[in-house]
Amino acid sequence: MNQSKYKKPELLAPAGSAEAFHAAIEAGADAVYLGVGELNARLRAKNFTTQTLSYLVAHAHQKNIKVYITLNTIVKQGELPGIFDLLYQLSQLQVDAVIVQDLGLAYIIRTYFPKLPFHASTQMVVHNQIGAEAAKNIGFSRVILSRETTMAEIQQIKEHTDIELEVFIHGALCYSISGLCLASSYIGGWSGNRGRCTQVCRRKFSGNYDNGFYFSPKDFSAADYIKNFSQIGIASVKIEGRMKSAEYVYSAVKSYRTLLDDFKQLDQIKVDLENDMGREKTPFLLDSVDQKNIIVSNRPSGTGTLMGKVNQVKQNQILLSAKIVLESGDKIRVHDQKGTEGIALVVDDCQISGQQQVITLKKDHPVKAGDQVFLISRKKVKNKDWSKIKLDVKPVNFQKKLTKAGALTAKIKKSILLPEKQASRLYYRINQLEWLNILKTVEFDYLIFTGGKDDFDQLLQSRKQLQYWKNRLIIELPPFIPNGDIPYFQDIIEKFHNIRIQHWMASHFSQKLLFPTGDQVWGSSSIWTANYATQKQLFDLDYAGFCYSLEDDILNLKIIPHPKGILTVFGLIPLFISRVKPDSKVGESLWDSKDYQFVVKQKEGLYYLLGEKPACLFHRQDKLGSLGISNYLIDLSFYHPSRKLFKSITYHFQNKQKTSDSILFNHKAGFK
Repeated sequence: MNQSKYKKPELLAPAGSAEAFHAAIEAGADAVYLGVGELNARLRAKNFTTQTLSYLVAHAHQKNIKVYITLNTIVKQGELPGIFDLLYQLSQLQVDAVIVQDLGLAYIIRTYFPKLPFHASTQMVVHNQIGAEAAKNIGFSRVILSRETTMAEIQQIKEHTDIELEVFIHGALCYSISGLCLASSYIGGWSGNRGRCTQVCRRKFSGNYDNGFYFSPKDFSAADYIKNFSQIGIASVKIEGRMKSAEYVYSAVKSYRTLLDDFKQLDQIKVDLENDMGREKTPFLLDSVDQKNIIVSNRPSGTGTLMGKVNQVKQNQILLSAKIVLESGDKIRVHDQKGTEGIALVVDDCQISGQQQVITLKKDHPVKAGDQVFLISRKKVKNKDWSKIKLDVKPVNFQKKLTKAGALTAKIKKSILLPEKQASRLYYRINQLEWLNILKTVEFDYLIFTGGKDDFDQLLQSRKQLQYWKNRLIIELPPFIPNGDIPYFQDIIEKFHNIRIQHWMASHFSQKLLFPTGDQVWGSSSIWTANYATQKQLFDLDYAGFCYSLEDDILNLKIIPHPKGILTVFGLIPLFISRVKPDSKVGESLWDSKDYQFVVKQKEGLYYLLGEKPACLFHRQDKLGSLGISNYLIDLSFYHPSRKLFKSITYHFQNKQKTSDSILFNHKAGFK
């Protein structure tokens, strides 16, 4: 292949610190992405201030390197004035783009900062050509595709859109589809959609038959596909790692820089990448959704090279048998016997004593005998002390406060047309046909039916049921529609429409494009709606209404009420949604070391980890009503159809009583 015929993709590197920023540039990155403040998906990284950026952006631009800022989290209403200030600063600094997840943030940038380019974060779950086209229509200049797309799907998307596409090529993987994970939020309220992921998928789980790290994937490496990405015209290839060291960033960027410049170096580069102090590597789903060995559940999938188990602990020393001899300045990380990832520790000294290494650490540690030790960086491979780099540039001058930030926030709220007072509505949601007869015993307004291809085919064949329900039936599409399945859903929507089904629910903002013009379309709770700007964006896209975010709390809900908003007041919480089969049995009950209970379900090519305790807000109806929230959704999805269960749930709702053995999710504890 004549490599010069193909335009090289931009090589995009992570920077969680100033040292990593400089390491990325020195290693040959074309662009760097980094976080500012608290509104980004890697809060545990050091991140940057806009004052620091005023130097770094000038330095990068001097070297013809682009800088992208990650604001890829869900934004709460009270944060909007601060968002205006931050965007005002970033626009003055002339950053090259902002990476966003929240539709409301996209609306604000497009409306009030039109010269500031913005990219759709992988947290927006763009995974097919409809998603790419919808993002382009909103004003995004680039889409970062979901990691779960296959190479064939990426190529199909590229053939049907001219928006820039960016793909991940290296780094850590989440088990859940990014942007659809509620596990961390469910266990403690620390939301991954707010940059506070506690890595639930890395935990050890117990089941009825065994235990293991059922949801902990290997690290991603797409070295074998770099040529393909170049051939089909991918705009940017991205390395994950804003939590990683400068040494890691330098090593990974240098390897992919070499590979992009000369594909013949592939074999050597793959060897180098295997030794990046990360986890064992997988191409993930690039080749096929049936890819095996993504998860190895019988050992912790910790970052770094596994050295062995601690034999003995003596004050600030640990003893272990290992073939890799450590040196002063090396860094290790220790996992306890439950698999919990511990803090990084620096080696002060290492001596060989018989068959063991005696490792002296620089500070106190919680290490115990039996813990596993991972080598995560080596002092001797450090290329340079990037912390000592002095920038010979003139910083960009900028003003910090946008004086009209508060007024603009208020203007967005006022711009949303409020309908005349309307009656409260009750919605039920199901994903199994057997519920249809049971639900006939109670009065309510709308029935949401969700599922996959088999479910919709069966529903279409149930003519009597359709005749009974069709005037109040809402068809909800799944949250992830592979590109190859789009023709099926276009066809099934047409068939439903032909029998006068005219109510729909989109589980992705782009799905509005699939439904007939003039029909009513609501946005589901997986289109995170936590501020008035997002509401405004959805109404501008002609949505008839929306569902509030499942993980939202009462303090935020009380300031974003809307007569067309729907709040889920009962239902099982989908903690993970994934295309990857976990290393546990479907239908099996699981629990973690803190005795949280879970169950694994499968539906049409997607795997769900559900909390076994439903969220229930029945007893909060009066309070919610006083705030202006009175459209309620009772979600029976994933429950086995049962008249007894339905009777119990209905009784508790009608009597405004919380069901037994249920939780409030984040409602009172807070959406952090």
